[in-house]
Amino acid sequence: MRKCLLYLYCICHAWTAYTRIPLPSVRAETRSSDAASVPFKLTKHHSEPYRVDADSGNVVPIITDFKVFNKSVLVGEEINGKVILPKAIHEMDAIVLLHDLNMFSISFDGHPDTYSDSLKFRYKLEGINDEWIMIEEGNRIAEYSNLPPGEYMFYIDAAFIGGVWNEKPNSLMITILTPWWDSWTAKIAAIFLGLAAIYLFMEWRFRFNEKQNLRLSEIIEQKTREINRQNHQILEKNRELKVLNHDLEENLNEKQKVLRKLEQAQEQLIESEKMASIGVLTAGLAHELNNPLNIIGGVIGPVKKDIEDLKRIIGKNEDAEMILTEIENLLENMADGATKATQVVHNLLDISPKSNIDQNLEIDLKELIETTTVLIKKGNYHINFEEKLGGDLFINGNPIEINQVIINLIRNSVDAVGKMDDGKIELVGFREGKHVILKVIDNGMGIDEKVKHQIFDPFFTTKAPGHGTGLGLYLSHSIIKKHSGKIEVKSQPGHTEFIITLQGSR
Repeated sequence: MRKCLLYLYCICHAWTAYTRIPLPSVRAETRSSDAASVPFKLTKHHSEPYRVDADSGNVVPIITDFKVFNKSVLVGEEINGKVILPKAIHEMDAIVLLHDLNMFSISFDGHPDTYSDSLKFRYKLEGINDEWIMIEEGNRIAEYSNLPPGEYMFYIDAAFIGGVWNEKPNSLMITILTPWWDSWTAKIAAIFLGLAAIYLFMEWRFRFNEKQNLRLSEIIEQKTREINRQNHQILEKNRELKVLNHDLEENLNEKQKVLRKLEQAQEQLIESEKMASIGVLTAGLAHELNNPLNIIGGVIGPVKKDIEDLKRIIGKNEDAEMILTEIENLLENMADGATKATQVVHNLLDISPKSNIDQNLEIDLKELIETTTVLIKKGNYHINFEEKLGGDLFINGNPIEINQVIINLIRNSVDAVGKMDDGKIELVGFREGKHVILKVIDNGMGIDEKVKHQIFDPFFTTKAPGHGTGLGLYLSHSIIKKHSGKIEVKSQPGHTEFIITLQGSR
């Protein structure tokens, strides 16, 4: 009796699929000796893609395949060190994927013999597409790519064409893990590391400044003692002059002119001694201050670049961004202060008396240039410096004065290049017969032809007020001329050359 009812039920469903008329729920009954009714279900084998519920007449689909990057995932297969499917996909309620496995597809299909063409499917992935996607013909595959980390619920439902959908469709929970570097723990750790680096840097700066202040205090004490000693010598000379004046007054008629000359000489001597003392002190202080100021100016640029990197690493964190912006503003103030102090030091060096000691020392121009440009490069990291220095660049002269010339020319090139993205400065040195040639070349704005003949005049400058004294090129020209050399300039927009010719020592 049960077999007859089963065959009858299958024939009815086939007719329903053919005519696309919904078939009402069918329940076959049989009675046992105690007259109890027994419902039955017609189901496919568990590994087939769907089953028919005889109580409701609905089709319950089953997922047939799960692919990652267009490759089917096998049961027990390890991908990136993790097993995704410990058992068959249609037996899974949930799967977990690593963040880089966020491109996958889910296959489902009808029975290949009897009901395949009579079924319709619908699916959706909550969180991505909340509306059902309908499938009646074609490939029964749901494909997803580049999904962000999170939890998603995949729903799949099936029914006979013309039939009703299930009240509770099949579902599969899909979890895509967040990568470790995008977690809050990693971001907080990066913030703490950045703050620790800033703290260590500020601590180092504080100790460094402490040592510099102590050193400057010792230098000032030493120079003060030297000034007092010189003042004492001046007072002694004044006393001697007063004694001499007293003797000369006895013969006013004959010695009046001599007395006036002596008085003038006395005033000039006092003024000269004072200026000499102030000049020695000024030059000493300027040279001592110049090195730490150059170091400060060279460090500020890389620190500002590190802060920009920290901003990109931290992302949009308002508190951290506000702190980094405040630090950036402080660094800008420090840079402005260092620049102004450096300008003051350079002005002091320009007007202070130059020493004539070791005037005829042999100088290795290549070594002098390499030493001079180290700090300038650090303070102007956005400029491309190139050195093309040949061998045998030896000359005779005062290394301090030659160094001042090199610094003046490079500073002018740095100002000419400015903030250009492709700024470039070349230092070219070579031997030409008995002469040593040095060229300082830049691709800055160039020198106007109308003022080119004035650039070596004292106090002439094309810079804005407060940004130049007009003494740099004048002093450089004087120093090179004193060393029996010559300095020339060739300029056009985008290319300027300063050419120094000196007598070689070998």
